[in-house]
Formats: sequence, structure tokens, C-alpha cells
Amino acid sequence: MTAETRIQFRDFGITDRHLLAALEGAGLGVWVHEPASGRILWSEYLCRLLGYSIAEAPITLAAWIALVHPADQQAVETMIAAATAADAGCAELEFQIRHNSGSWSRVCLRLCKVETESSGRNALVAIGTIARVDTRPASSFGAHADEAGGAVIAHTSNTEQMLVEQALRSQLQLTSEIIDSAPGIFYLLDDAGHILRWNKNLETVTGYDGDAISRMGPLAFFEPGLQPQVSKAIEETFIKGENFLDVPLLTRDGRRIPHYFTGRSIELDGKLCVIGFGVDIAEQKQSAVELEQHRNHLQNLVEERTRLLQHSEARMHSILQASPLAIGVVVERQLREVNEAMTSITGYSAEELNGKSARLLYPSDAEFIRVGDEKYAQIRSSGRGVIETVWRQKTGALRHILLASALIDPGNPALGSSFTAFDITERKLVEQALEANERFLRTFTDALPSMVSHWDKNLHCCFANRAYLEWFGKTPEQMQGKSIREVLGEKLFLFQQPDIEAAIRGEHRRFERTLKKPSGEIGHLLVEYIPERAGQQITGFYAVITDVTMVKRAEAKLADSQQALRQLLIRQDQIRENERNHIARELHDELGQLLTGMHFMVSALQLTSNVTTGQTNQIALELEGYLDETQAVLRRITRDLHPAQLEHGLLPALEVLATDFNGRSGVACRLTLIGPDPQLNGTYATSIFRIVQESLTNVARHAHARSASVQIESTAGYLNLKITDDGQGFDWASPGSNGQSFGLIGMQERTALLGATLNIISAPGKGTVIAVDIPIKRETST
Repeated sequence: MTAETRIQFRDFGITDRHLLAALEGAGLGVWVHEPASGRILWSEYLCRLLGYSIAEAPITLAAWIALVHPADQQAVETMIAAATAADAGCAELEFQIRHNSGSWSRVCLRLCKVETESSGRNALVAIGTIARVDTRPASSFGAHADEAGGAVIAHTSNTEQMLVEQALRSQLQLTSEIIDSAPGIFYLLDDAGHILRWNKNLETVTGYDGDAISRMGPLAFFEPGLQPQVSKAIEETFIKGENFLDVPLLTRDGRRIPHYFTGRSIELDGKLCVIGFGVDIAEQKQSAVELEQHRNHLQNLVEERTRLLQHSEARMHSILQASPLAIGVVVERQLREVNEAMTSITGYSAEELNGKSARLLYPSDAEFIRVGDEKYAQIRSSGRGVIETVWRQKTGALRHILLASALIDPGNPALGSSFTAFDITERKLVEQALEANERFLRTFTDALPSMVSHWDKNLHCCFANRAYLEWFGKTPEQMQGKSIREVLGEKLFLFQQPDIEAAIRGEHRRFERTLKKPSGEIGHLLVEYIPERAGQQITGFYAVITDVTMVKRAEAKLADSQQALRQLLIRQDQIRENERNHIARELHDELGQLLTGMHFMVSALQLTSNVTTGQTNQIALELEGYLDETQAVLRRITRDLHPAQLEHGLLPALEVLATDFNGRSGVACRLTLIGPDPQLNGTYATSIFRIVQESLTNVARHAHARSASVQIESTAGYLNLKITDDGQGFDWASPGSNGQSFGLIGMQERTALLGATLNIISAPGKGTVIAVDIPIKRETST
């Protein structure tokens, strides 16, 4: 074929050899008959299809007819003769032909007449395609075998075909690489439901190899319950022109992977086909925004791939320009071709990018070198390189990019590589926000005194805060993914299992537990299980555990204090009644007797008529003695009820108290003051006086001491009081029930009211020391 007879596709140099290769890719061999010379031409693929070498292929019509099954020879000859008639159209026929192995292969020949330019004159040839019927995939819409499609190709010169073959393969390799490098599954269906074309992703995702897919219909990739929906969607695509579907893809090993499929009907060689893409949307399900962006991206890709199949490389160029993904070609890291999306992402025009080093896009030499090293290492290892990087726009702004690249022709790296670039800046921002939120939540929960953990529905640990890790002595790495049965131990897990199962059912549980800590201490825990919901589904539960051991101890201590207070109140009532009885006896025994004596003497005066002056004086003296004794008794009773000396200061009152104690008990008592005389208000002075009074009372009643001392040390802000005796002492942990404990409780209550601290040091046979440190507010003079 000469240059003048090539089929021209503007700007891309598409030849009949390109289309011949495309037919081979579809599984069709090409057969040509020149009636003028009687010569028969076979394509290389047809030779391989029937098991013949090029040298073995027949070159005359008679030799070729000899390979046809005798029962089919007449029908084949008739069809070939009819194809050269003046008004002949396209025809097709199924028949059997001898394979080079000797077996019969059933094939379908689709034949039509074409004119070709050769040596400056027009010549008629019969040209067609041959496909093996016994190897074509069955239709997904019925049980009958599909008829092979064919294509008319202007073919005259095998010599020129061989010259352009390498160029064609490079062009088609570029197309395949772009399709294979695009995200998701690419597919092409004809109107009978055959899968005509697919990309590597379909094989990777489903687990089927190419041979298996070529024998499968599209419905085989979906669950039986979804197949009517998928079939209806395909039919609607042919009717409406385009459609989409959100269904899970069924893999070879039974996994269900959510996919979003888009399809558009196109016309190829007079037949309606559906071209489309399917994208894994498992992650996009988590983000409505990303799903919408991806759906738009898929729709654009469908449009681009449609033009690609309609206009070959011109269609590919249209795809590059319309894609929301940045797509381009680089040779030795020099940009050779970019689409409009690439200019949108970078801010550079196509003229500013084409011919420039890719270094222009990177913020630093180090990043440029890193991306090159890692990307090409991946390509050498797996054929495809995918890497995250950062590009710098023309304005200087930085964008996060997901870059995917593959060689156009792995056998010829000099042709360069194609790439797709997806702007993931917004996703990165979302990820950074999520990471910041997770850090905040972890910091917040780590600061809580409660133990917080998160468990999935399979009872594996998703998260545990610092308090939880410290309780069980685990690191975050040791806890992550750990089974709750393993963490709690078999015994404790079985004990908690009913509440755990209730939480997984969606019930909120709150209860208390007593648990032995790793340190051996018995702890009291308040446990709360909170179900985690995602819509109507229970996905796990949160455990919030609060150590209430101190609270329990405080409650017990409060209960003991309340019990002691009740006993103290009872004791105080007893003391009050005893004091009343004592006062009553004092009044009756002493004042009553004195008053009775005075009454008798007055009565004697009234009954005696002859009273001398001496007698009157004697009676007056006796009455005066009675009155003095009465006043002394009244002063003593009054002093016991409230020491009047407190009105003159704490120290005078304590001196009287010590003197009176010595006189009553016979125990020597020494009062010592260190520092200035404390000038205290009435509340402080009275409380301190009563503490000393109660201490000395206990010494007199219980200590059996020979001596006691009261020491007061006065400082600027404190008054330190110490009462010491050399008596028999007692066990402070259990002071007994003889009344001494109530005195001590009374002193504790008084020191608490003063905001003071009370220390009691005593042991059997060692005497007793009562020390009180009192913060004081001194009276100020006006």
C-alpha cells in the first residue's frame, strides 16, 4: 500500500494496519480474495487461529475451498461468488474448516465487497473476517451462540502492513496503557451482551483471567438476585443512551465489592454497543462528597472512552482533554502531552508544560528525585507505579496529588510512559482534620480519671485510653485488636459476658463491680457499657469504667463518722442529764441545807421572845456564814457551767482550771506558756478551754496519772496546745467503750470546727500526749 492509499485519521496517522490489529484484538482473522488474480490472502492472526504458518496458508481460492468441509463447500463457493456481484452487500456464513491439526473447526465468515486503489487503478476485492464459533463467549441474554461481528478494511499490500505494524502496536499499547492506568473497571458490551473488551482491573478485582472472562457474560459478575436489575440496566442503556447502577460486584472467591457502574450506548460498525466503567466505591460510601466527585469523574471517563472507540487515537485525544483526571505522557521525565485537567490542576497552559521537564511541577529537587526513584521502581516490579506527592501550581500554591503511571510499551521504554494525576488535596484536608480530631479525643480521654475503651462487634479492642492501659499494664500496641476475653481473663470475662452481650444487642448497661487490681488491692468499679450505633446497626460498644474505691471508702468513713456522731449525741445527752442531776444534787444537798439552816435560825428568832443582844449577834454571825457558803457554792456551780475567767483571757481561765483540777483530783498539773499571751476571740478561747478541760477530765477519770502538764506555744499564726500525762495510757486504735472514746470524739469535733489538727499519741503504760495545732485569728484593737 502506498502513502496515497492509506486511510487517514487526522493528526494521528491511523492506517488499515491499525484496524487490522484491532480486529485481531477482538479475536477476528481477516481473509481477502482478489477475483482478478484468484489470489487468497490470510492475516497472521487467521493463520494462528487455524493452526497454519504463513507459508502453509493456501494462496488460491481452490486450495482454500479444499480446506472447507465437503458438506459446506457449495455454500461457501456460492457466498464468495455472490460477494463479487455488482449489487452485492455484506453476507455471512457458518461452516466447518479443517484445522492444521486435522480436526474440524466451526467458523463464521462475514464477507463483503470493497474497492481498493492499487497501481493507479481501481480493483474489486472480497474481504471479510473469520472467527472460530466454538471459542466465542456465549451471550448473556440467551442460550444461542452470538454471530461474530466483522469490519470492512481496505487491504491491498502486505508489505506496507509489515512496515507500519510496529508503529501500530505502539499506538495501541498507548491506548491500552491509558485504559489500564485509569482507576476502576473498563468494559465494552455489544448488543447481544458479549464482553468485547475489558481492562486489567476487571481481572485483578474479580480474580478471573482473560480466558475465563471471554467465556462469561456480564451477568455472571453479579449475584443471582441482582442479575435481573443489571440486565434491565443494560437494556435501558441501549434505549436511553446512558445509565448508571450501584450494585456489588461478585468476585470469583465470593466476595461482594460495592461498585458504581456507568454506561453509554455507542454505535460501532453499525451495531449498538455499551461502553462504561465500574469503580470500587467501598471507601467512597463513607463520604458523600467524594462519591459525587467520583461519579462525575466516571461519567466523564465514559464519554472519553466512547470517543476513543469511535475515533481511535482522535477519540483518545478527546478523552485526555475532557477527563477531570490530569492525564499526560512523559518521555525521560519530560512532558510531551497533557490534557486540560492537567492545566487546571497546575495553573500552567499546555504550551507552558509540553516540552518542559516534570521538575517544573515539584517544590524541590529532593521531591522530584524521590518520586522518580519510587515510581519507576514500582513500574519495574509490577508494571505500574502509584505514589502520593506534592505539586506546586504556577501561583506557588501546593496541591496533594495521587500519581499513577505505566510504560506505554514495556518492551520499548523509550516510548515513555502515560500518567494520571488525581488532586487529593481536599481528601488530605479531611484526613488531617480527622487525625486532629482523633488526637483531641485521645488527649481528652487520656486526661479522664475513668477508664475508656472501644470494642467492635467481634469484641476486639479498637481504642483504650491511658487509664485503661495502666490498669491492665498494656501498651497501645499490645491492646490494639486484642480480644476482650484475653484482656479480662476467662473468669472475669464469663462474669461480665451477660452485660457485654446485652451491649452488643443495643442495651445500655450500668453496674458496680468489685475487682482485684493488678497491685493486689481490692477496688470498687462503676462500669457503664454504651452501645455504638451506625444507623440501625450495632457496630460495637464503649466501656467507661470509673474507679470509685476512694468514694466507697469516703462513704464508709462518712457512715462511721455519722455513727460516731450519733453515739456522741447520745453521750452528750447523757452528760447533759448527768450535769443536770449533779446541779440538782448540788442545789439540793448544799444550797438546800444552807437555806434550811438559815430558815431554822430565823424561825428560832421568831419563836424566842427574850433574845439578848449577844444571842442576836451570834445568830447574825451564823447567818452570815451560811450566806458566804451559799455564795461560794453558787460561784462554783456557775464556774463549772461557764468559766467567768474566760472574759479576762484564755490564760487566766486555764490557770483556774489547772488549780481546780489539782485540788479535785490530787494530780499535780503544770501550766506553761511559750511566747506572748494569746489574745483570742470568745469562740476560739471557749473551744480551746473545753479541749483542755475534756483532756484533764479524761486524765482524772481514766489515766491514774501522778502528774499532768498543759503547754501553750503562741506564734504569729498558730497556737500549739499540748496536754501530757504520765498515766497508764491506752490503745489509740481502740480506746474502749468506757466513755473515754466519747471525750476524744468531742475533742475531734471541736478541733474540726476550729480548722485545727489533732494528734493523739498513746500506748498502754506509756502515758498520753494530746497535741492540737490551731490556726488563729487574733483580736484586733480598735
